[in-house]
Amino acid sequence: MRFALQAALAALPAVAAAQQPAAAQATSPAQAALAEGDRHFLSRDFDGALEAYRRAALAEPTNARTRLQVGFARRAKGQTIEALEEFRSAARFASTGDDVTKGKALFNIALAFEAQRDLDGARAAWNDYASFVDARPQIVGYSSNARTRQRVIDRVQELERTYREVRARIQAREAQAGSR
Repeated sequence: MRFALQAALAALPAVAAAQQPAAAQATSPAQAALAEGDRHFLSRDFDGALEAYRRAALAEPTNARTRLQVGFARRAKGQTIEALEEFRSAARFASTGDDVTKGKALFNIALAFEAQRDLDGARAAWNDYASFVDARPQIVGYSSNARTRQRVIDRVQELERTYREVRARIQAREAQAGSR
């Protein structure tokens, strides 16, 4: 549920794009495919969205927004590894001055690491996102959320270390009791 809400919030630009008149959107084949993908995404047809976004990506391979949308569709389909790669591409292709797209890509990179339970990767990605947003006051960002998530990750990792020690003691006691 939480990731579905985050995906929906992260895809809000797609909502705005899909609600624009078709003539305003379709100035190139890539933009037409993006608009089609946005319509599919909004109707929760993630296969259709992914197909349309792939066509847009083939037409404009270095378009950061296209890569971001492919990442959203892949994540919605549960393909977190592939989504992570698309978000990384979006961050890489975001041109200087396209800080909003790069910020969204960095945010979603952190979410993808979390979805894969790669807490070290997630913590580093949240740090990258917070640093990026803090250095750009002109964009809306959520660096305080990133820091909160880092603290939660630290706590989860601390608990996992503690639980690992407890599990080891339990296994040792069970092994000792079984040898009697």
